[in-house]
Amino acid sequence: MESRQHTVAIATAVRELGLSDRVGDTASDQLVVAHEHDLLRDRGVRPFAAAALRIESLAAGVPRPVCRIAAALDVDEFAAREAVKQLQGTGEVPLVLTDVETVLIQLCFEADPPDAVATEAFACLEALDNSGKTIYRSRAGIAAACLIYAYVLVELAPSPTHEEIAAMAGTTLMTTYTRRDELETVLEAE
Repeated sequence: MESRQHTVAIATAVRELGLSDRVGDTASDQLVVAHEHDLLRDRGVRPFAAAALRIESLAAGVPRPVCRIAAALDVDEFAAREAVKQLQGTGEVPLVLTDVETVLIQLCFEADPPDAVATEAFACLEALDNSGKTIYRSRAGIAAACLIYAYVLVELAPSPTHEEIAAMAGTTLMTTYTRRDELETVLEAE
């Protein structure tokens, strides 16, 4: 296992993601566990590094979206998500369900909206979830769309740009707008 190279990659990603060294250290430990369970054979280590960072950031109460972690480690997001499933299957790490609410919590932490906006964002998420519009869709896109729409509903002038919110969520503006349009349709139908 190219441990030195991947330890440096994890440390760099930890700094970029604003995580503690402890999260990075425990993520590195998870790579050792993955290696011991022969999960890395004929596979790239970086997706597992991303998965370990995702799992450990959740366990530490400072979740980071898989899309942002994957970008920080320059790894395919789908490969990172699959690696999360593999790592959780070892039984060595806690099974942590990742959901849109977790991504929205992190986004609100980073964007720091007023309480009224955050409350509306979670109400928007609940409406989307109740309509089944969160299944098989980008979690980051949904979270960004809910926050953008919440700013519109509360009508606060000083809001981050849509581009800034999408970037904080780790998604594209196009995905965000697609999810926002779905949200608007759901809310109009209520």
